[in-house]
Amino acid sequence: MNNFSMKLKKALGNKNIVTALCFLLIGIILIVGYQWRLNSATAPIKIPYALKTIDPQTEITEDMVGTLEIASDSIKNGKLKGLVYTQKKSVVGMYTNLQTTIYKGSFFYKDSIVKKESLASASILDIPDGSTPVTLNINMQSSYYNSFVPGDYFDLYVRTIGTLEEDKSKSKDQEILFGKLIDKIKILGVKTSNGENVFSNGEKKVPSGLVFALPEKQFLLYKKAEYFSKLQNVAVIQFIAVPRGQKYKTEDGTTPTSTVTSEQLEKYINDKTKDIDVKQIIENPDDYNFDE
Repeated sequence: MNNFSMKLKKALGNKNIVTALCFLLIGIILIVGYQWRLNSATAPIKIPYALKTIDPQTEITEDMVGTLEIASDSIKNGKLKGLVYTQKKSVVGMYTNLQTTIYKGSFFYKDSIVKKESLASASILDIPDGSTPVTLNINMQSSYYNSFVPGDYFDLYVRTIGTLEEDKSKSKDQEILFGKLIDKIKILGVKTSNGENVFSNGEKKVPSGLVFALPEKQFLLYKKAEYFSKLQNVAVIQFIAVPRGQKYKTEDGTTPTSTVTSEQLEKYINDKTKDIDVKQIIENPDDYNFDE
C-alpha cells in the first residue's frame, strides 16, 4: 500500500504525466458533454397539434388536441422557439382568436389562441338559450367607478320621468315611478366605446357599455321602453344598473322613495307603449334610428 502511494505521488510529480491526465480528462468531458447535448437536441418531445380544423372564437376541447413527437432542438433553438405551445394542458380550454382558423395538423401558435376573457366578443359566448344580448350605456359614474365585473350580478332598476294621466299637477320633469324591474342579472361584459374589454391586459379603462342578456319577454319590454324614450326625445323611461348589495342614489346622493313593484313597472311600460310594434323595430332598426 505504501509502495502504491509512493508510486502515485511520484507519478503526480511528473509534469508530463499530469499534463497527459489533464488532456485525457478534458477529452472525456468534451465527449460526455457533446453526447449529452446531442441527446438533448435529438430527444423527442411531445407537443400539441390540432386533430381537426378549429374555427375562430371556438373553445379548444380535449378531443381537438393530439400530441406529436418532434426533435426538441426544433422547439428550443429552431424556428419554432417561443412561438408554439409545448404542453397539451396549456391549450385545452383556450379559445381561437377572433379571425384565426387553426387547420387540421397545425401546431398551436401562441398568437392564435387566447383566454376566453381576452376575446373582444367573449360576452356573446355566455348568452343562455332563449335570451338576447343587451348593451346598456354607462359611464364611469353610473358604473360605480368600474364596480361592474364580468361574472358578477346586478339589479336593473327603472326610473320614469313624466306626468301620470290621473295626476296632471305633477311637473313634467318630476320623477313619478322608481323601482326594481329585474334582479340578479349576470354581467357578460363591460366594454369601452371602442368595443374593448374594460379589464383587458390588467388595466381598467373607461366603461361605455354594460353587456348582459334578457329572456325574450323582458328583452321586448326593454326595447319598447328604449324606443318610447327616444320617440319622446326625453328620458321618459330610464334603465339603471345597480351592483348587487348596493342601493341606487341620485346625483345629489339621495335614494328615491317613490318605489313600486316590478309588476307595476311592467304594466306602466306596456301601457305607455301599447301602440308600438317592437318586433318591427328590432327587425328594421335603421327605420327607427334617432341618433342622427
